[in-house]
Amino acid sequence: MALALNASDVPPSQAFDVALNAIVYGQRFDLPAWEVTALAEKAGARLRYPRPEHAGAAGARYVQDYLDLATHASELKGQTDDAYARLPAGAQPGAELLSQEGELAATRARQRGMQLEVESIIEDQVASVLKGEGVTTAGIVFPPVLFRFYPLPLHLIISPRDHIGLLESDDLRADLSLSQREQMETTLDSRLDISSLVEELGGYGAYPPLVMEDTSLTWLVSTVAHEWTHNYLTFHPLGWRYESEPQMTTINETAASIIGDEVGARVIAAFYPWVDPPELSWQRPRQADSAEQAPAAEAPEPEFSFDKFMRETRLEADRRLAAGDVGGAEEYMEARRQTLVEKGYYIRKLNQAYFAFHGLYATGPGSVDPIGPKMEELRRQSQTLQAFVHIVEAFKQPADLDQALRP
Repeated sequence: MALALNASDVPPSQAFDVALNAIVYGQRFDLPAWEVTALAEKAGARLRYPRPEHAGAAGARYVQDYLDLATHASELKGQTDDAYARLPAGAQPGAELLSQEGELAATRARQRGMQLEVESIIEDQVASVLKGEGVTTAGIVFPPVLFRFYPLPLHLIISPRDHIGLLESDDLRADLSLSQREQMETTLDSRLDISSLVEELGGYGAYPPLVMEDTSLTWLVSTVAHEWTHNYLTFHPLGWRYESEPQMTTINETAASIIGDEVGARVIAAFYPWVDPPELSWQRPRQADSAEQAPAAEAPEPEFSFDKFMRETRLEADRRLAAGDVGGAEEYMEARRQTLVEKGYYIRKLNQAYFAFHGLYATGPGSVDPIGPKMEELRRQSQTLQAFVHIVEAFKQPADLDQALRP
């Protein structure tokens, strides 16, 4: 029997949570069910591919073949979606379009047949680099590197309107349509007077983590290493204090980004010689940006920099919010979003919640948090990746970062 609560029945301290739960009810991601199923699948994969003998050059080529199929599938999907959109109302698809759909289905079936082995190969490659770098526990890589290609849950982020900060977050079902996401955001914003965003994720830190299928090998291996880092840190003080305060969350996410990117780059260098390893954030000290800085009048227009544009946007939004101009800040962010769209960056919504979420990754373009440069400086000062990991894993409070940087 369901019981309905009147507004007067809810204590003021719980009113926000009750209203939030009513809006997202039935839309949350079922993490326990996912983990049971995924762990069973991974156990079966390890029996079938205990240590892929071809995880060297042949294994790397097998992974590349899989990603080439993913690229082809993406292109076919775009073509079929476009063809269907061009059909007159009531018209039936022709033989060519039906053939294209059949090719898409066959391509995806081939991918599914390769998927578990590709995952095992990448897991072993990442583990090999971690072991080579000495990032181990009693001589072994623990927890084991695991991941699954899977439709990722969506992530609901809530920020206050009068400043940028993570007020609440939740994981939602992956199959919510764009219109459903928009409706949820509109309802949350109007009823709770907050800034919300239902955002897509690149990886999800369950165990095994969920990783979005992507055609970028560089992104893929760094994301697998990033998510493994979160699993590793759950056994150390930094991981235990992930949600103790916002700064500790940012330190944790930034550490995972730095470690994941470096391990990913080393995987590329070791196993994929036809791919250029990416430049790492800590290897290129960032220059200070300021919303007030402007190029000299006589200087040529510089090439557009997404990172610089986003930091300038964040700084100016913060300034307007601090002055109490909430509406002006929101109008400014929307105008900047439209500029990004004109330049080919299709960001659906740019608001306080967007920056609250992307600001957690302090090496990212949406962050102005000093934690990012500090963590990058700590990595520069650390002689090895192993040394950096062992320093940051022991952090218990934000002040530990400043302490680690002292001579």
